[in-house]
Parts: sequence; structure tokens; C-alpha cells
Amino acid sequence: MVSQKTLPLSLKPIIMRCDTFTNGDGYMDSRTIIVVPTRFQFKGDAWTVTWQCSRATSCFNDECFYARHPRKEKEEEAVSRW
Repeated sequence: MVSQKTLPLSLKPIIMRCDTFTNGDGYMDSRTIIVVPTRFQFKGDAWTVTWQCSRATSCFNDECFYARHPRKEKEEEAVSRW
């Protein structure tokens, strides 16, 4: 029989202001975003939680961890092939 541990875990979406949202023209603006947990992985004895921003596909901020605009991903893919 496998022993199970029960841990109190309460991860909720976070609504916050992002002052570095960057549109397609490179203009920075403040926007309200929602950062949500999207994936939970248990490896070894530790949990890994992956979060995603509600405006990830429309933000062009190169320094933002969450920004995932299709154009940005294509540029990164082209660079990573070399």
C-alpha cells in the first residue's frame, strides 16, 4: 500500500496591476492582469507550480517571464535553432 500525505494547498488566481505591459508597437502601459496556476507537478518530494498571465499572448515585454506573444515565440524559436 502506498502511503499518502495530505497537505493544505490553496492556490488562487492573483489579480494585480502590471505596469510593464508592452503592446505590439512597443508602448508600455498599465493593465490589470490575472495570474493563474495552470500546472501542478510533483517530482521527488517537491511540488512545482506553473503560472500563466491572462495577457501573456498580447504582451511584447521581452523581460517579462509570462509574456508569450506568438511573434515573440517565433523569434525565440529562430534563435534557439542556431
